[in-house]
Amino acid sequence: MQLASLKGMEHHNDLIAKARALEQEEKPEEAAAFYEKVVKEDALNENAIGRLLIIYRKLKEYRKEMQLLNASIKAGTTKVQDKQAAWSKKHPKAAKASKYLLYILSTAKTKAFTNYEEPAVQSWRKRKEGLAKKMK
Repeated sequence: MQLASLKGMEHHNDLIAKARALEQEEKPEEAAAFYEKVVKEDALNENAIGRLLIIYRKLKEYRKEMQLLNASIKAGTTKVQDKQAAWSKKHPKAAKASKYLLYILSTAKTKAFTNYEEPAVQSWRKRKEGLAKKMK
C-alpha cells in the first residue's frame, strides 16, 4: 500500500472516531458531518456509509439516505466495471472466452449466472428496495 493511501486511511479513521464519539454524545447531526466528509473523500468507505445510513434513518432523512445509497451503489458498480475492463484489456483472449461462456450460461434456463457484484453493493440495493417501499 502506498504511503499517501495509508495517510488517507489514518485521516479517515480519525474522522470516524470523532463521529462515533459524537454519536455517543447523542449529536447525530454533527456526527453525520464527519461521516459525510469521509464518504466525500472515499465513496466506498463501508464503515462511514453504514453509520451515515443509520443516522439518516434515525433522523428520518429518507431522501438523504436514498441519495447516499444511489451514490454508493454507483461507485461500487463503477469500481467493479473498471477492474473488469482493466483485466480484459490485459487478457483479451481470456476475456473473450469468458464473455462467450457467460453468454452461453446466461441464455440457459437458469439465472444462476449473473455479473459479479460486491457484497456491500448487494446489501445497499436491498436496503434501497426497503427504503423505496417506506417512502411511498
